[in-house]
Amino acid sequence: MFHLLLLVAFGGVASYLVFRVADGWDSGFSFTLWVSVASSLLVFFLLSLAREESRRLSVLLLPYLLGLAAIALLITHTEGSAVAPTTIESWLLVHISGALVAYAFATLAAVAAVSVLLQETALKKKQIGYLSERLPALADGERLERSLLLAGEVVLGISILSGMALQYFRNGYLLDSNHKTLFSLAAFALIAVVIHLQRHSSLRGSEPAAGSSWATFY
Repeated sequence: MFHLLLLVAFGGVASYLVFRVADGWDSGFSFTLWVSVASSLLVFFLLSLAREESRRLSVLLLPYLLGLAAIALLITHTEGSAVAPTTIESWLLVHISGALVAYAFATLAAVAAVSVLLQETALKKKQIGYLSERLPALADGERLERSLLLAGEVVLGISILSGMALQYFRNGYLLDSNHKTLFSLAAFALIAVVIHLQRHSSLRGSEPAAGSSWATFY
């Protein structure tokens, strides 16, 4: 039932996105939010199939995605038309898809980090409440966060490389000096720094409570 409901949610959002691009590619902010919701739902669905403990992240993830969807609906009624009747090339589609998957992994990693922080706080206070009982165990949350960050870094790296290849074949140079390129490179570097801190710094100890103390770094 859990996976069925996730599929229904993803199918609903995906159908709406198809409707939005029926007359051309939509570059509006509300459309971007809807695409983010759809990609996060899809990646979370696949993750929940692979790792059972990840289902518990739904307690935090789904309300967040619901909030994004509500904001997207509000923006839809206020922003002007942003539809451009353009055809997306295959290479560009691969690049965009990679960026969306990387964003979804980063979103799930952030949710896992919040879960770890909440569990750590509950353990320190020795109070296991309604929310703590439904979140992943502390060790599971830490493993999920590390795995999701690494997966996001790999996918983002592939997306950046595909974008560089596309730019080279189109214009003869590798990188455009625009805000999108800078943000992508900055995100890649920041995730790399966080992964390095997790593996090599003293922010993460060996005991369960100390083991999650690095999560407060966020």
